[in-house]
Amino acid sequence: MLRYFHFLITFFVVLSLSAQGLRSNVALGWSVKKDTTSFRPLNVGVLGNVQRLKGVQLGLLSAFVHKNATGLNLGGLFAGTWGEMRGVQVGGLATATRHSMRGWQASGLANFSGGETKGLQTALAINVAPLQIQGLQLSGLANMAYRLQGVQLAGLTNLTGPSLRGAQIAGFANVATAVERGLQLTAGLNLTEGTMRGLQLGTMNYADTLSGVQVGILNIGVRHPRGAQIGLINIGGDTTAFRLGFVNVDAHTRTQLLGYFGTSTKFHLAARFMNRRTYSILGVGTHYLGLDKNFSGALFYRTGLYRNLSMKWRLLGDVGFSHIETFTENLDEGAERLYALSGRIGMDYQCWRKMGIFFNIGIEHARYYSHNTHYKTRPLLEIGVIAF
Repeated sequence: MLRYFHFLITFFVVLSLSAQGLRSNVALGWSVKKDTTSFRPLNVGVLGNVQRLKGVQLGLLSAFVHKNATGLNLGGLFAGTWGEMRGVQVGGLATATRHSMRGWQASGLANFSGGETKGLQTALAINVAPLQIQGLQLSGLANMAYRLQGVQLAGLTNLTGPSLRGAQIAGFANVATAVERGLQLTAGLNLTEGTMRGLQLGTMNYADTLSGVQVGILNIGVRHPRGAQIGLINIGGDTTAFRLGFVNVDAHTRTQLLGYFGTSTKFHLAARFMNRRTYSILGVGTHYLGLDKNFSGALFYRTGLYRNLSMKWRLLGDVGFSHIETFTENLDEGAERLYALSGRIGMDYQCWRKMGIFFNIGIEHARYYSHNTHYKTRPLLEIGVIAF
């Protein structure tokens, strides 16, 4: 992560030096001298280039202050200060402050604040604060801050270093080295390389050490001292963590491959995730309507409980849901899409160390999606093999 900060620091320093090299002050204004310090209360022209600013600087192309600036620093293309900036800094393409920034930076492309930043950064593309920012970063593409106390809001991605206290909100991804206390919210990926204390809400959430809550389709917490995972698939290394989802995987979860024949969908291939007393199954099946008809198939999910009867035998029971595609548009012959609810009990027998067999009996109730009327209720009989 630090490589990105080093690259951007170099880029903006080069940009600042380029503007600093425009030594000519092609502008009008006046200077005020107090003791050994002189500053400009007003500087208006094409290329603004002054030592110190306490007032207003307007440059048609650029506006640059070599030391500290207080007030308004506005350039048509670029606005920059080599010292501290207190006030408002606006650049058509970019703004840059070498030292601390207190106030508001706004640009059409990018903002950079090399020191401590307190206030607001707004840009169409990217905001960068390589030390610390207290306030708000708002951009169309990306925000970067080494330490954040506040809010990052980006259309694409947010990136912070070892300390985040506040919120990251992005369209695609949020990345933080550590979240001390805060929120990561996105439609895509939330990633915390260290400890996450707070809430991650996204399609996929990852934390090396989770001490908060993850809510998403896929949640991953390598270490999970406290908190919760809520989603479709929850993965973690802590067996005592709270997980609520369709598939829950921890360090002791055994993943098994099932292949079997049945009276409902004729051929099945599934993955079974065995936890301490519970299990879940995700799988696919083909030929729901029968072998003598056009191709049809199903996606299914099942969850249940099991009990070991001996070293070889296991008793299981589960309930399940199936989404069925018949690929038939003529409703006189069959529904294009169905759903089914089912219940099963079964037995496993472990023949060898890595191989076993099983059989299930149960019942299935199928209905139409379109008008939610009954399609078929039938008994289930399944037999197959287990690869441990």
